[in-house]
Amino acid sequence: MKQQWNPPLSGTIDITIKANGDWYHEGVKFTRMPLAKLFSSILKKEGDDYFLLSPVEKWKISVEDVPFLVVDMEIIENPTDTRKHRIQFKTTTDDVFFLDADHPLRLLKQRHGEDVRPYVLVRDNLEAILHRNIFYRLAEMAEMHEGKQGVWSSDLFFPLE
Repeated sequence: MKQQWNPPLSGTIDITIKANGDWYHEGVKFTRMPLAKLFSSILKKEGDDYFLLSPVEKWKISVEDVPFLVVDMEIIENPTDTRKHRIQFKTTTDDVFFLDADHPLRLLKQRHGEDVRPYVLVRDNLEAILHRNIFYRLAEMAEMHEGKQGVWSSDLFFPLE
């Protein structure tokens, strides 16, 4: 239903989602996570801009990197084939999803240096960055396939290099 909402821009509101996933309003960190979760459910991305969208209002907000941070991971094992196990992610705002064709992983090399940042599509053109410890857990699971290191999830191979 949110996809059908298209109100005119109401303006800009001083809400910032920091690169570490913390939400701020007028420079003050949200202390009530249920409020951040509620706002995350009405978040929309258009081009490079982010908005909080209701049926009658559209407020532009600031996002330092991407709006979500993956902080937990669970492996749903397939006892007969490791390629068919599923990797489930959870964000700070309690979005839960599997690494699969609808939620692919991409690695973005930073401009300066060799640092690579892992991102995964959460929903509706909105991405999450994987917390460093989650990426390390993925790297520990990595195996070679067609000359590349990566992980299997939902019968798909996701390169980690």
